Amino acid sequence: TVNAPDATGSPLSVNVTLTLSPGPLPACTPTSLTPTGQVETAVGDQAIQVWNAGGGAMAYGITTDQPWLTVSPTNGSSNGETNQHTVSYVTTGLSTGAHTGTITIAAPDSTSAPVIVSVALTLTPPPLPACTPTSLAQTGQVEAAVGDQAIQIWNAGGGAMAYGITTDQPWLTVAPTNGSSSGATNQHTVSYDT
Repeated sequence: TVNAPDATGSPLSVNVTLTLSPGPLPACTPTSLTPTGQVETAVGDQAIQVWNAGGGAMAYGITTDQPWLTVSPTNGSSNGETNQHTVSYVTTGLSTGAHTGTITIAAPDSTSAPVIVSVALTLTPPPLPACTPTSLAQTGQVEAAVGDQAIQIWNAGGGAMAYGITTDQPWLTVAPTNGSSSGATNQHTVSYDT
């Protein structure tokens, strides 16, 4: 308000409008990842989507806190559009069990805190074939039928296991000659052709 007591038209009002737009605001989805795999075996890549949920242009960088956790590309920019980044896992040398890490997305021009993506990687042991019994002995007469026997086969490790069975003698057969197990026991019949 302008006030001039001796002037006509006083006081004079000046209207002022202040418009504030939001600053850059990094956003990401998903904000947690839970990959699973087997020890010493490749774990499939995953993806995160990063964008500017605020105003203006936003440049950002991405870092991780574990050597087995990588993101590509490691930076980007957004005016609101979504960018996809690939999350990869290097499991070489990692033990069986749970491994945790974080992905940090930071925008230097933003006043908001960096976005954190939590990662919980679970590694199971590789498949491990097991069999009982581990030796068979059978007796019979020449040119006479010899009774069948049975073996039990299962996966004593992690994941799913497909397997095949062979013999080294023509008079020795096993049926069926293959199977699969995620821990369940399969019975196979051992036959003798005398």
